[in-house]
Amino acid sequence: MIVDCIKKDWLTSVILFVAFCLYMLVIAPSGSRFCFDGNCGIYYWGAHEHDGVWHLALIESAFSSFSFRFPTYIGQVLSGYNYLLDLVLFLLTHIGLSSSILYFKIQPLAWFFTFTYLLYRIAKTMHRNVGFIHFLFSFVFFSASFGYIIQIVRHGTVLGSSGIPTMQGAVSMTNPQFMWSLCVLLAMLLVINIGKKTWLLGVLILVGLGLKFYFILPAIIIASIYLCSLIYSKSYSKAIVTAFAVFLGTVTAYLLFYANNGASIGGLVWNPLAISHQIVEDKNMWFNQEWVDQRYFLIQAGKFFSPRLWFIEIKTIGLYILFNYGIRLLGIIGSIAYIVMRKKTSNFSGTMLVIVVACTAVPLLFVQKGTWWNTIQFLYYGIFFASILTAQVVWLIINKLHPVIRYGVLAGCLLLFAPATYDIVYNFTQSKNISYIPDSEIQAMQFLRTLPDGGVLTQTFEPIDSNILPDRYDTAYVSAYSGQQTYIADDAQLKLLGINYQTRLESINQSPCEVLSEVKYVYIRKNRGYGNFQCLAKQSNMRIVYSNDEVDIWSKL
Repeated sequence: MIVDCIKKDWLTSVILFVAFCLYMLVIAPSGSRFCFDGNCGIYYWGAHEHDGVWHLALIESAFSSFSFRFPTYIGQVLSGYNYLLDLVLFLLTHIGLSSSILYFKIQPLAWFFTFTYLLYRIAKTMHRNVGFIHFLFSFVFFSASFGYIIQIVRHGTVLGSSGIPTMQGAVSMTNPQFMWSLCVLLAMLLVINIGKKTWLLGVLILVGLGLKFYFILPAIIIASIYLCSLIYSKSYSKAIVTAFAVFLGTVTAYLLFYANNGASIGGLVWNPLAISHQIVEDKNMWFNQEWVDQRYFLIQAGKFFSPRLWFIEIKTIGLYILFNYGIRLLGIIGSIAYIVMRKKTSNFSGTMLVIVVACTAVPLLFVQKGTWWNTIQFLYYGIFFASILTAQVVWLIINKLHPVIRYGVLAGCLLLFAPATYDIVYNFTQSKNISYIPDSEIQAMQFLRTLPDGGVLTQTFEPIDSNILPDRYDTAYVSAYSGQQTYIADDAQLKLLGINYQTRLESINQSPCEVLSEVKYVYIRKNRGYGNFQCLAKQSNMRIVYSNDEVDIWSKL
């Protein structure tokens, strides 16, 4: 179907080819060996420096026992986390493919073709004109925030704008779990449109929740609206079957991925506008000292119902929405206007508009335990569906115009997206300031992989001004490349999952040799020095089993 469209329509081919190159650029180079300025090793771009390494650690270390284990915290069961994609890739490693090749090379290809096919099916359901497909693909693949306006005004450049204020567009490829969950949501919409085998909604919700926790909000909205339509049309038997399937899929996903066994992805905490305040409080964004001072003064004075305070908050929310959604605001406003004027809307458009509103409201009203700002991930779904709505609104406005004018509008939209696209290409083709794991450490960890399974104690993390990955970020890299579980590492992930690690961290800082009974190996990076680990030389049951210029590996006798 889509192949025939590409053969007949050169513009669709061009859009998809450019999108493919851009999206693969964001993910495919990471996890590969390069040599820049004589520094050879495994390099990582963007959020892959932390997130990509974490997922490699899951694939390599988490699933080696039936009770899945937490890669960077010995004794902790992996729970409260969406590990489905990692588990699938782990199973695929048994056919001889490396986790890095699977994660950074193969699964992105599978995602792009799956996503494109599903998006094409959605497009044909909404409008059969091929012109709409051009707009839909362009808005979904390339649309961006107005972050570049902030960068131009504040710093005189568009560089650094693609992730400001919220990750979107091709940068979302640094979060493959989210991108795959979009495929599941599109599949849910298609199942509803077909109207058959609606029990599949339960299976899709199970899969989606296994991919991403934040998927729950748009998924439940889609299912709920569909169930209401079934009840309204008096299709009670189908409604009962669908409701039971959705309930069963949700409960099963909870039991498999989120049932609390000592760790949790973190609950939502009521804290209105905490995230939106960043837009005017962060000096890298649309900083406004006057608004900030006035707001804090009025709040401290207890004037919560002051018109001035409300006006400041409304303006702050407006900036937050404007800079995040960019031109997509046209789709939101246009969809609302259409409903008000026509007193109706399509099931697709109405459902997507509800998702946009809900996924915008939740991060405005709530923060998350552990990592407070992480509720922003709900907004990712709102941004995605707003892109579809915007393509539809723009198409409805211009579809009867002359083709030259339509293509001019499309070109104009793409020009609006160009600054963010340029920034993505620039950032993901640069070697300067990109972190890497040196070959010498890779070799040490490959040796550690050959040793019998046992916990690994590493030095606690302190940032150093260096491009070497473990000097810049606390990551799960030792687990990722050795397959061994570490005693404690990657505090960002520990915070996110609500693991109380402070006592363990303090014990290592004070006397690391007192915890040797809980591990089998000690991994020492020489550039950080031995420090408190000097006690290793006094341990009669410990000896060095591997050493190079960068690393010493100690093992129990």
